[in-house]
Formats: sequence, structure tokens, C-alpha cells
Amino acid sequence: MPHFIIEYSANLDDKIDMDALMLALRDAIMAAEVFPLSGTKIRTQRHDTYLVADGHPDNAFLHVQGRILPGRTMEAKENASNLIFKAMTDILDPLFDQLPFGLSLDIQEMSEELNRKKKNIPEPPRD
Repeated sequence: MPHFIIEYSANLDDKIDMDALMLALRDAIMAAEVFPLSGTKIRTQRHDTYLVADGHPDNAFLHVQGRILPGRTMEAKENASNLIFKAMTDILDPLFDQLPFGLSLDIQEMSEELNRKKKNIPEPPRD
């Protein structure tokens, strides 16, 4: 944990460096200092079929869905949300000058009672 899924409209393929965005998100997630690096998973999901607003083909979206386990204070979660959204806007703000674009982030807590996982990825030392 945590999981972050970057959902985006296919018309952004040639406008965003997804590798750079994932690295920026990872760095922001680590800067929040409330999530383990070894459990952090970030992935993308391109949507070929979508409708944004009036359906104009230039309309685009990018939404990041964060899924975390409970146990953090609201202040820590708000700080993480602010750091992650800033990382997103630092990279994606130029798109607002290029096309109709919606950008959003939502972080949700999962049920600890219903969550199962198994991993052998070690936690690297922090500097």
C-alpha cells in the first residue's frame, strides 16, 4: 500500500510523459512520509472510450485514484493529497493552455479487515 491509478483519456497519449508523471507522483508520495516505498504501486489506465462534458473530441481528463489503508491522521492525509496534487499540476498545468482539460485526485481508504496482500519487496533505507 498505497496504490495510485492514473486514469486518462487516450487523446493525452502524445501530450504527457507518463513515466515522468509516475516518478513525480512517487516522489510526492514519499515526501508525505506516511507511506512505505516498498508497498507503493503506481500504474496507468488509458481510456479509449470516454465522454467528457459536451463530448467534443478535444476534451481530455486525467484522474488519479489513490487507495490507502486506514491509520493516518486527517492532517497527514491532507498533506499527502496536497503534495501529490502539486506534483500533478507542476507537470500537467501546461495542458490547460492547449486543450479543454480536467484534472482530479481522490484518495480513498480501503477496509483493513477486507484487505489481503503478500509481498517480498524489502523496504529500502531512507536517507
